[in-house]
Amino acid sequence: MVVDQSDVPLGQAEEHQAQSEPLQIPYEHGCVIVREHANTFRVRHQRFPGRHWETNDLNTARMICDELNCE
Repeated sequence: MVVDQSDVPLGQAEEHQAQSEPLQIPYEHGCVIVREHANTFRVRHQRFPGRHWETNDLNTARMICDELNCE
């Protein structure tokens, strides 16, 4: 049995899930893939702090990280 523990009242559970933190996936050499929504991935890199790249596919996000690490 899986139990999800939360301090949010039952009526506000859907709102809590909508406001939850995005999933961050660390990648190689300073690249981070952030999963914003079900099909939205944002790529950020330490070399380019003010920029980001968005895609709807995890494999494409990984390819972007690989390309940024080659520069």
